[in-house]
Amino acid sequence: MIHPYTNYFTVSFFEYVIRYKRFNILSFKANKTIIYVLVFFPIFEEVVYRFFIFKYCSVLGFSGIQAMIFATLCFEFSHIYYLGFKAINKLFFSFIQSMLFLVFQSLLLIICLHIIFNLYVYLHKKDMYKVIF
Repeated sequence: MIHPYTNYFTVSFFEYVIRYKRFNILSFKANKTIIYVLVFFPIFEEVVYRFFIFKYCSVLGFSGIQAMIFATLCFEFSHIYYLGFKAINKLFFSFIQSMLFLVFQSLLLIICLHIIFNLYVYLHKKDMYKVIF
């Protein structure tokens, strides 16, 4: 049975979409860069920086905390390359993700968190510059 508030939310969302036309799914299909940033890059980064680096560190005999710090630093340095020192705020995000991967050993969880984070940043930047979907 569907909760009544769920139905209300769904109707309200579609009314908002129809009335204000702020959410256009075709704009996501038209702009490949958005798809790369929201889907492809998080998957690629998490496979490289969490899965492969953690496995490589375990082969070399690093402890979990050493692997977590190494993966965080690799993630951070790769973002500093193209963002400069504005990427320092990603250090905390990467450390949390490494910690969660160490605890849960779930790559899917980490990928979903990264996608949600990138979506939040994308929507926040869109809102900052007052650009409509």
